[in-house]
Amino acid sequence: MEMPTHEQFRRPALEVLAHSSPLNRKQLFELVAARMALNAEQMASRLPTGELRARKHCDSALTKMYMKGLVDSLSRGLWTITNLGKSLLAFRSGVLDDEAIAALVPAIRKLLQRRYRRQSRDRRNARRWI
Repeated sequence: MEMPTHEQFRRPALEVLAHSSPLNRKQLFELVAARMALNAEQMASRLPTGELRARKHCDSALTKMYMKGLVDSLSRGLWTITNLGKSLLAFRSGVLDDEAIAALVPAIRKLLQRRYRRQSRDRRNARRWI
């Protein structure tokens, strides 16, 4: 069986973080590998540098998602999903490749910004009547 790409690790990683956040990289990798049902051959596959190939793909997916704003680091080594990541999970099914993220993230950001502006406006209005 072929090793999944780092893009194929993104959705399971977001789903795991959505259900049990915050997690460190090791915990996240173990849960993602279980969710993806990686077999023993895939788990044992190593890069020429000696790193586990599956772990490297999971780490690459996490780094890419951090750069896109889908996950955030609460403190050194602890990762959590952002509102943007949760929204992307809700709007998009299937593999989260770079094209899908590039197409959806700006629209989702606009929706979240409008929601936050409305909430802050509602809070200001509520304070006026206290």
